[in-house]
Amino acid sequence: MFVGGPFGSGKQPWPWIHIDDLLEIILYVLDNPAVSGPVVASAPEQISNAEFSRSLGKVLHRPSFFHLPEFILRLMLGEGAITVLSGQLVEPKKLIESGYRFRWEKAENALSDLLRKKKFPLKCL
Repeated sequence: MFVGGPFGSGKQPWPWIHIDDLLEIILYVLDNPAVSGPVVASAPEQISNAEFSRSLGKVLHRPSFFHLPEFILRLMLGEGAITVLSGQLVEPKKLIESGYRFRWEKAENALSDLLRKKKFPLKCL
């Protein structure tokens, strides 16, 4: 139907990252001995699932207001639904403090780039 929207309430934190930043972070960490231990590879923008869904809908020129009910996610994913419905609030603090500069800090810009370049087919989204 070409419509979509947030999962459950949509209020859960929704970490995301552009593939270009992810690959650059891997190289950055490998080339930078000052960065050690676990590194959070997530964009610095803190957004909710609803905000991410709105950005995706805007980029795709599709409505994004139909929530996928929690009970359907639980039927589809079982216990895995907990991860999707609770989200995770993460911050790439170590990367930022070490001087890494993200190319894609806003989800809407990253999604526009990915879809413009067609790095991923739409059916994957």
